[in-house]
Amino acid sequence: MSKRRVAYFHDRDVANYYYGSHHPMKPHRLALTHALVTSYNLLGKMDVYKPRAATVEELCQFHGREYIEFLQRVCPETNMKEKVKFNIFGDCPGFTNLYDFCSLYAGGSIEGATKLNHKDADICINWSGGLHHARRDEASGFCYLNDIVLAILELLKYYSRVLYIDIDIHHGDGVQDAFYLSDRVMTVSFHKYGDGFFPGTGGTNEIGAGQGKRFSLNVPLKDGIEDQQYAFLFEPVIKAVVDKFRPDVIVLQCGADSLRDDRIGDFNLSLSGHANCVEFVKKFNIPMMVLGGGGYTIRNVAKCWAKETAVLVGEEISNDIPFNEYFQHYAPTYQLDSRPCPNLPPTPWPLASHSVSSVGIVKAFDPLSFNRGLGVLDPAGVLIPPPEYDQDEDGLCTLRVSTRSMTGAKNPSESFASPDDYMIINLNSREYLENLLAKVLDQLRDLECAPSVQFQYVPKDFYLSSDEELSSVDEWGDWEGEEREEMWEYDDKEKIEERLWAGGYNEHRDNFRINFSTPSTTTSSTQTKERERAVTPPPASAVSASATSTPRKSYYYRDDDDDDDDDDGDDGDDEEDENYDG
Repeated sequence: MSKRRVAYFHDRDVANYYYGSHHPMKPHRLALTHALVTSYNLLGKMDVYKPRAATVEELCQFHGREYIEFLQRVCPETNMKEKVKFNIFGDCPGFTNLYDFCSLYAGGSIEGATKLNHKDADICINWSGGLHHARRDEASGFCYLNDIVLAILELLKYYSRVLYIDIDIHHGDGVQDAFYLSDRVMTVSFHKYGDGFFPGTGGTNEIGAGQGKRFSLNVPLKDGIEDQQYAFLFEPVIKAVVDKFRPDVIVLQCGADSLRDDRIGDFNLSLSGHANCVEFVKKFNIPMMVLGGGGYTIRNVAKCWAKETAVLVGEEISNDIPFNEYFQHYAPTYQLDSRPCPNLPPTPWPLASHSVSSVGIVKAFDPLSFNRGLGVLDPAGVLIPPPEYDQDEDGLCTLRVSTRSMTGAKNPSESFASPDDYMIINLNSREYLENLLAKVLDQLRDLECAPSVQFQYVPKDFYLSSDEELSSVDEWGDWEGEEREEMWEYDDKEKIEERLWAGGYNEHRDNFRINFSTPSTTTSSTQTKERERAVTPPPASAVSASATSTPRKSYYYRDDDDDDDDDDGDDGDDEEDENYDG
């Protein structure tokens, strides 16, 4: 199989924003990730782009305008009453330059979707994206803008069916709820569920509603799941979904908090186990968008996403981490991937001796440091701290228990010799996983195969997909020296098609007619029907299945023979400039 074209989106500025000193979300992890990708010489295998910030008009395709305007002005000094209205407090602080941060990571995902739409890439990577909890009018779970929903809305302009897969330890509630009534987007989430774990949703009973019934699939898991168990569920479920739903494009959220040793997560996945999920999805040879997500032990996040970048470009990389500016973060081993579950027997199922009563778990909940693991209790009730060197950059230890103590090989106090010796106790029994798999597959059997999509009006792209074209186009999408003019003012259909700014329009003409909105009214004339599909402006009632959208205003190139040409190269008259808020 030939290597697929990979587009990689990164802006170094996105790593410089700061949630706060005691907050577990560290955008700085993106700087470590990019440095590791660079030191492994992976950038030369991809098309590298610096994404532009998303515009207000783009963000309002899903989010409410009042909420976006609040994000633009919020700061640490903003009145608390106003912050509470949009949930900008607590775990979603209103830090300095919050809107700039949000528009950068959302812009990367939207631009990645456009690359896929125009066939400029087969796989798009945006590790700064994947913030799946944000709602239409409020922040949630460290997420302010739901870049995933925005990207999927872009993809739906060209693709009939989108499959969303989430391997973050938290349920992808924001994405699921956005498309809960739609049969064009199928959401599949593998996550921890129960015991009050955030966000508290994601049970097997959440299957969608209305036209979207059975198009939401949840795989709820318990603490401590390991690589082989995860693959036991992931591979047959995803294969069955792809066979049944037949997606045109896949969006994969790769939250790294499902890894072992995460500050918040309680799973036991190794880097290899996590990356195997990415490789499995890649084998379907379907256009993919790969996004980041959670992950709160930043050295592990960087190693995970660097390894998965290598998987996506089809390169083998050394387990020895090459020298880079953040090399000291990987002490003491300086290894990319450690042995998965080194002291457990070679079986994917937990042993009978793996019981919570044999080794107790101690968690301390500090309102400033969130979930801090302090150590384990041996059978005598003595608190045993984790090893001193196995701490993250803020000095916080990850919660573990000794795998040797669970098998009775050694006393817990003698087992804390290496970070590889600790893991969360596995509470996923063989019976539980087999029953869960059967239940999920039963739900898929009742799923309607590959729902069809009616030809409908499709709003135009916001910007070009070609860097060469962008270099000679102003902010309105016009060639330098020409004024813009609304597309539907043209009477000549052929002239319109010659001047459309997206070079792939003629090649993918039919795809432009796919959207959530109400079908345009057509006449009996075949020629008039074709013209309306290309020329008619969006109806005021056009809405998406996930959220009310502001109809987009698309500007195109004016006729060369127009008498109102500007000789100074301006992109349009001042009145239109003032009325356009893109």
